[in-house]
Formats: sequence, C-alpha cells, structure tokens
Amino acid sequence: MKGINRPLVFVVLAVFLVFALSYSAKSSSSKVLKVTSNPTVANSDLLTNSIVNPTSEMSSTSDLKSYIITLKDSVSDADINALHSKVKELGGQITTQYTLIKGFVAKLPPIHISSFEGHDHVATVEEDQEVKIQ
Repeated sequence: MKGINRPLVFVVLAVFLVFALSYSAKSSSSKVLKVTSNPTVANSDLLTNSIVNPTSEMSSTSDLKSYIITLKDSVSDADINALHSKVKELGGQITTQYTLIKGFVAKLPPIHISSFEGHDHVATVEEDQEVKIQ
C-alpha cells in the first residue's frame, strides 16, 4: 500500500491497545494497570488476585494491603531474611525486593502492620499507593 506510514500505524495501534487494556482493567475491577520497565513484577498482583489456592492457610489477597518497608542501613542480610520470614508468618507476601536501598514491598493484612512500625531494624513503613503529579 502506497502512501501509508507504517510506523505511524503501529504507534496508533499501540496507543489504542494501551487505552483498551487500561479501560478493561479499570472497568472489571478497581485495580490500576501499572506500566513499568518490569511488567512481570508490576502486574504480578493482578495475576496473584486471579489465582485461588484452596489449601492455603494465608489470608486471601483481597484482605492484604501493600506496604513499603524501608530498613535501616545497619541491617544485615540475616535480619532482612528474618523480616521476610515474619511477613510470611503473618499471612503476607514479599512482592518487591529493593536493591539500591535496604527495603521491600510486602502485602500484609492491615492488622499486622504495627508489628513492623516499631521494629528495631525498620526505618519507615508506608502504605504503597499511586502517586500523581499535577
């Protein structure tokens, strides 16, 4: 076909696909489709919420909230592993492990977050939420 700009057609299709996916994600649930350089990690919560494990003794993923837990610089790898184990013992899961800073993102039942807020190795705990700029 003469006169058709192929790169422009691909860009238009890509934009349409992004809007279609984000619209379907918003209309089917309250989840927001995250777009990052690592889509496997960013959208793992969408996959996790669609899998049901009847033998699991943990809380259902709908009861979990996501928290960013930043650790003090003096924390050892053994202490980090102990905190990861504590998350799992409390019915949570680690969704992201940071490499540039000492910290991680964990999904936990909100009732258990106080266990980390006063912990000796924890610097800060905050709810993971979408940030918007004007």
